[in-house]
Amino acid sequence: MVDDHIHLAASIPPNLSLSDFIQEVKGSCTHLINQSNLNLDYQFQWQSGYGVVSFDKKALPNIRKYIINQRQHHQDNTLIKILEKIQNNSPL
Repeated sequence: MVDDHIHLAASIPPNLSLSDFIQEVKGSCTHLINQSNLNLDYQFQWQSGYGVVSFDKKALPNIRKYIINQRQHHQDNTLIKILEKIQNNSPL
């Protein structure tokens, strides 16, 4: 995880809406983080939106590697632009 965002690779069944999935992930994580003893100087919360990129199953190993090394990619500025750059107020 990078300080202001995370990446998550997930396989979502076609009968589950993307917005319902994101709502469950955000809600569960928020509850877990706020109930943990992390000694944060603030109450954790998510931004109002999210970005989604779909990819072929064959790309999963590379996506997984990118996510695992996300912090290093930010330090080295070796980012995959479509996974990182989101303009404020622009829908995906």
